[in-house]
Amino acid sequence: MVGIDYSENAIEFCQKCHAAIPNLRFEHGNAECLPYSNNTFDIVINVESSHCYPSMERFLSEVYRVLKPGGYFLWTDFRQAKEKTVLLEQFKTSGLEMIEKVDITENVDLGFDKGREARLSLLKEFPNELQTKLKSWIETSRYS
Repeated sequence: MVGIDYSENAIEFCQKCHAAIPNLRFEHGNAECLPYSNNTFDIVINVESSHCYPSMERFLSEVYRVLKPGGYFLWTDFRQAKEKTVLLEQFKTSGLEMIEKVDITENVDLGFDKGREARLSLLKEFPNELQTKLKSWIETSRYS
């Protein structure tokens, strides 16, 4: 198993936290230019990061390229409602076949709700000028 992240700091953190897991490594990489041969992976998983990529089309092309025939791409991310039509079209033209689409918004919102108090308690770690803005964001954060 390989975990890829654009952030060197994230890679270092994951290497330290998960060093004891056999057959798992973390590498610096760019999701739009994956450093792997064609047909390398049985499964590609991408969680809440593709909204940051400059080109969703390029990312999906890379996923398609590195997946073995019959492989699976598991993806979750957030988008504005107005972006969903474009996103679905990007998936359709990528060569990837959608097998199942599940709306997990309700569960994500529950997670936000459960973690809200913990996030509010961390506010004291931030400069005073940011605390008001962050508090408002934490108190109102929801996907739905």
